[in-house]
Amino acid sequence: MPPDGGTIREGSTLSVQVADEGGAGLDLSSIKMLIDSQEVNALYNFEKGVITYELPGSLPLGPHSVQVFAKDLVGNENGGLVWKFVLKPLGPDFNRDGIVDLDDFFDFTLLFGVGRGQSGYNSKYDLDGNRKIDLGDFFIFAEMIGKKI
Repeated sequence: MPPDGGTIREGSTLSVQVADEGGAGLDLSSIKMLIDSQEVNALYNFEKGVITYELPGSLPLGPHSVQVFAKDLVGNENGGLVWKFVLKPLGPDFNRDGIVDLDDFFDFTLLFGVGRGQSGYNSKYDLDGNRKIDLGDFFIFAEMIGKKI
């Protein structure tokens, strides 16, 4: 997990250590992860004591929260630890074909100058996160042109 309030990229995997501090043993059926208060199909690795979840492409960009719940075998529970994170785009490969190229540039130019709250705004083109698709985003894009992601 990133630090609380940190930034992660699309396609990242969230991993949270789940340990039994009291020694009673974990109730494995109680371990669950929620993203924005919705339970997700996270996997618990018994050997490492870690619950993981790969973020889907359908999760909207922007702020989110993660909660992890667990109980031990005598009924003690952690109360649902909460972390907040901001999901950022993977980068300027907007069509996700693995390379930043002219197809991505044409998509980018269609929204150049559009800000949050205006028709057509899409945060995946706001590469610097200032809520406007502008020169700052263009410079980030230009550095990546021709690169494989």
